[in-house]
Amino acid sequence: MTKSETQTTPAGQFFDEVVAPLTERVRAEGKSYFPRGPEPELETYFVEPSRKIMIPADFELRATESAAAFMTELAALWQLEGHKELAEMAPQLAELVKNIPRQTEADQEDLSPFMYVMF
Repeated sequence: MTKSETQTTPAGQFFDEVVAPLTERVRAEGKSYFPRGPEPELETYFVEPSRKIMIPADFELRATESAAAFMTELAALWQLEGHKELAEMAPQLAELVKNIPRQTEADQEDLSPFMYVMF
C-alpha cells in the first residue's frame, strides 16, 4: 500500500460507513442538504441583516485556530441549521482529522500543495 493510500483509507472508510448511509437515509426522507433548484414557495432569498454595522471580529473565522476548533464551529453551524445528524458525526470526523499525518516539509521534488500549477 502506498503512502497516499495509507493516508486516504480512513477517510474512505468514514465515507462508506458514516457519510454514505446518512446521505441515503436523508434522501429516503425526501430531504437534501443542497437545493437542487429554486425554491418555488419562496418569494425572495433576501434576508434582512441582523445588524447594520459590522465590526472586525465579524470577519474573523475562529475555526482556523486548530482542527478541533474548526470541528467545534462546524458542528455548531450544523446544529444551528437544523442538521442534527451532521452535528452528531462531528466527533468522528474530528478523530479522523486528528489522525491525518502532517507533512512537516515538502519533498524536494514535489511542489507545495498550495501552489497552483498553470503549465
